[in-house]
Amino acid sequence: MSKVEITASKIEKLGEVILVPISFIRPFPDQPRKYFDQQKLIELAESISAVGQKVPGFVKEISGNHCPEKYELIDGQRRWHALTMAGKDSMKVIVIEVKSAEEQFLISVVANFGRAEHGPLEIATAIQRFRDNDVSVIEIAKIFAKSVPWVYQHIKILRLDPEVREMMSSEIPEDRRLAFSTALLLADIPLDLQKKIADTIVKDKLKLNQARNLIRRRAEKIGFKVGNPRRSPRDDYLVLCSFIGRMRRELEIFKEMQQSYFDKMFQFRDKEDHERIVEKIQEITDRIKSFLITIKRAEKK
Repeated sequence: MSKVEITASKIEKLGEVILVPISFIRPFPDQPRKYFDQQKLIELAESISAVGQKVPGFVKEISGNHCPEKYELIDGQRRWHALTMAGKDSMKVIVIEVKSAEEQFLISVVANFGRAEHGPLEIATAIQRFRDNDVSVIEIAKIFAKSVPWVYQHIKILRLDPEVREMMSSEIPEDRRLAFSTALLLADIPLDLQKKIADTIVKDKLKLNQARNLIRRRAEKIGFKVGNPRRSPRDDYLVLCSFIGRMRRELEIFKEMQQSYFDKMFQFRDKEDHERIVEKIQEITDRIKSFLITIKRAEKK
């Protein structure tokens, strides 16, 4: 048997793309993503109108005949919305089997959290569901491809007053939204103080350092310590050196990759995914340039 024949014999067909009427598909009720940016949906709909649906969704078959739908989405709800907005009546999907609602939720999380950005509340809610099902923090970190401290940070914001958590909603314009870093500090103080302080921070559009100082002052009055103790300039210099080292090491990994690797990386991604990455890299580049100017201006004693 030739090498080609041996290789071909090892190929296993796991699923195929089928075209299904959109009316036969319903959303996943436990979809971890709750907020869909309308402007981005419009852009995705325009892309689909121009070039068609390139990436199929994933669905499971619905057993029983008590409902008109035949399939339930596991991954692809943004495309499902965008196809409807684009006036399409069918959707490309791959049917897969899932053993339970928890397995369906896991697949949906893995698929969704690698794409469009999610708000911290969506992430925290998804993490809490895993914890409720006795999934360890270490395993949750692996699911999200994040660090254990990152998981604990999102667990921490669930300690916030419900009204304060709502101030972090992705539906609120960014300039009137409570920042994640600020929310972490607020979670360290009693519930009855959180809302009042959060209102002041959002109303006065306080920057992170200003918000941190306000929270600390209010907390110290009642004997609470918030966040890390103030660092000295020497401590911050060491932190800066560590940050530069990490950034350089991580960047070198990507710099060594060939162009063909990046071509494959984005081959089956939505156009929006590629544009978002380019936009983020440009934003980071601009910030680093500004930061470099600040460092160059620093006077040596």
